[in-house]
Amino acid sequence: MTSNRIWIIVLVMVSAALLLFGCGKKPETPAHGGTGADTVASLADGTTISYDVKGGGYPALVFVHGWMCDGTYWDSQVEHFSKLVKCVTVDLAGHGKSGMREDVSIESYAADVVSVINKLKLERVILVGHSMGGPIITEAAKQLEEVCFGLIGVDSFHNMKEDWTEEQFLEWLKAFEEDFAGATQDFVRSMFPENADSALVAEVVADMSSGPAATGLGAFRAMKNYTLRDHVGDLKQPIITINADLWETDPEGNRELVGSSFEVIMMPGYGHFIMLEDAQLFNKNLADAIQNLVAKSRERG
Repeated sequence: MTSNRIWIIVLVMVSAALLLFGCGKKPETPAHGGTGADTVASLADGTTISYDVKGGGYPALVFVHGWMCDGTYWDSQVEHFSKLVKCVTVDLAGHGKSGMREDVSIESYAADVVSVINKLKLERVILVGHSMGGPIITEAAKQLEEVCFGLIGVDSFHNMKEDWTEEQFLEWLKAFEEDFAGATQDFVRSMFPENADSALVAEVVADMSSGPAATGLGAFRAMKNYTLRDHVGDLKQPIITINADLWETDPEGNRELVGSSFEVIMMPGYGHFIMLEDAQLFNKNLADAIQNLVAKSRERG
């Protein structure tokens, strides 16, 4: 099958996804607890990484969760998009049903993602990363230039130039070191708008605060040690991010680092967990982003 014919099929599939919105009810809040369907040893250190695969077809969407979450936070997206394309969710080390890791870094998390993609022998991949997942898919994409043709951030890539001093970071971290569960509960609540669904907020707060403190603290340090501005300059793939307005996004500043291909789709009035807060609207925006990346890839040949 020729490359042009494959891309035509991809465009038809994504266009079909756009037509499906509005004809079904808003998905219910997913249960959280990890994917757990299949496993692979991470290229980083052999840690057992759980992942799940649903659907078939191109492009393959690989979903990467954020801090103290797991692959099931993407259930509403997988439910919809797996009817048209292959959807892969990954539990990063220390999250969901994956094994624990002592030496945590964005690079080792990226290796978890690359390990799954290599095992599945995926081609024509779009990486989708929520929050901390943004830096992770950035690092993974640099190792997947032959198969990954685009990145989609989900309330991520706000300000790639931003960096904390070590003193600022340690001061902020104190509350989590003293009472991880309590500090996490307060932190997660602050990520939702006042009008958010109370049941959803309670579920996410309980889930994220129940995870291992070692994982959360290690991941915070990993994010502090990985500044996007030092890593995106040699990124070959375009980035589209779907962001709420809870935190300010700096498109122009980001374009200075990654070029004009950086684009933002805004969801005003929502919080950090936009894929849960309004799955139907988010899925429409995600389909738009996918279609955009497919078109960009065809233009590049």
